[in-house]
Amino acid sequence: MPRGRPAWKPSDQDRRQVREMASYGIPIARIASVMGVIEKTLNKHCPQELEDGATHANCKVAGFLFASIMGSPDRTTAPLITDDRARVTAAIFWMKTRGGWRETVVNEHTGKDGAPIIIAIGERDRNL
Repeated sequence: MPRGRPAWKPSDQDRRQVREMASYGIPIARIASVMGVIEKTLNKHCPQELEDGATHANCKVAGFLFASIMGSPDRTTAPLITDDRARVTAAIFWMKTRGGWRETVVNEHTGKDGAPIIIAIGERDRNL
């Protein structure tokens, strides 16, 4: 006599739901709970949906942001941002997250009136 639950066979709707939840960044454990299965079963039956969910969401957001900054030919993808400051901010955000830009801070330390900092080394330190 068989024991346990019957094997889970996700429907197309189940797969869409898994992909959507994964695209929102919901942890796999929570997705499995909502779907009524354990993580191992979810990973076995929906690996592609779990893997591709975030990529699909990132693609949509990136497309919206790109079209908002640059404008889309048919204006149906996203409204063009008309405020120049907002466009520059969005472009900087894009370049930091996608283009490898980063802000760096350089701190230079000097002594009094810009003179070098003098460090006294004791006899004990010289023997190290």
